[in-house]
Amino acid sequence: MPSKFRLYKDAAGKFRFRVVAENGQNVASSEAYEQYASCLKGINSVKKNCRSEVEDLTINDRKVLNPKYQVFKDAADKFRFRLKASNGEIIAQSEGYETKDACRNGIEVVKRSYDAKIDDSAVAGAHVEERPVRSSVGVKPAKATVAEAKVEAPEMEMPEVKVPETPEVKMAEVKVPETEALEVKMPEMEKPELVTKTVTPEVERVEFLQTVPVSPVEAGISKEAEVAETKPKGMSILKELLISFIGLVIALILSALALGIANWGISFFGITGDVAKAAAIIAVAVVIGPTIAAFATKKYF
Repeated sequence: MPSKFRLYKDAAGKFRFRVVAENGQNVASSEAYEQYASCLKGINSVKKNCRSEVEDLTINDRKVLNPKYQVFKDAADKFRFRLKASNGEIIAQSEGYETKDACRNGIEVVKRSYDAKIDDSAVAGAHVEERPVRSSVGVKPAKATVAEAKVEAPEMEMPEVKVPETPEVKMAEVKVPETEALEVKMPEMEKPELVTKTVTPEVERVEFLQTVPVSPVEAGISKEAEVAETKPKGMSILKELLISFIGLVIALILSALALGIANWGISFFGITGDVAKAAAIIAVAVVIGPTIAAFATKKYF
């Protein structure tokens, strides 16, 4: 026989339900409801949340969000469980078990009740249903109220167990003593002063005066040199410009000749690529360099 929900009335005339296992044992029961419909809503809530996770309060277990099962110990040191809905309300609570394994077996029974049937035969006639009475004459059916016989079976009311709240344990604050860092001062070292002295030897300057006799001919030549210095320098500047121009033309000719020799050497030896360019530049530099130097110093002019 599969598990089922058994709906009944307690001694106060309120509606309750129990989860009954396959062997007929009561596994869990609900709180009291004023209305029959409210009790049915409680059963549907158990069916909806019966596959939730389990949170064991008897050990240091991980916390689980609602909906969930909570395993705990009651005042008689027995194991119990309760099923909480998403809003945290307790919708079913078990009886006391001697062992935790038996308590977990009860949870498994509730988990299998998602499609269990509802047995409300104990409260037959407690609620009235309106059933239509059909007529074969074609007249609109009239509604007749059919009341079922009320049969009440004695039920045992399970005592409500209050779970003691777990006392909060406050850890004592431990203050770490503050330690000051020791300052280590290094002795100051005096830097020796370095004095540099420049000693310049004193050298006596001795002037030698010599009287050299000058002949009349040399005296005449010096006079002619003085006259030549007084002449205008326009001719000498023009001469220097002409020599510079000739040197520049010769340098260009030699440069062209050097490039031609470099190209001939490259084609003769079969040198290509960047190596050929480098060889040509080196050849030009070898020829042009001395030419320009000679032009600057006027060594060959």
